[in-house]
Amino acid sequence: MSYEERRVRVRNYGTMSEDSRLLVPVPGASGERIRLHVLAAEAFLAMAAAVRRDLGIELVAASGWR
Repeated sequence: MSYEERRVRVRNYGTMSEDSRLLVPVPGASGERIRLHVLAAEAFLAMAAAVRRDLGIELVAASGWR
């Protein structure tokens, strides 16, 4: 299996306004809520649930929308 980076780049897709309804909160470091695009948040939450289930580790986001 090979790794494929799927990073969203501003130069390709532009920016999103801070008050966009497409940004949703996910658990972040230090108890804060980090906002991610709804599709990224869905994938992140699924991954966090798998990590919690399989490893017993609580996965949190360190960074999100800018």
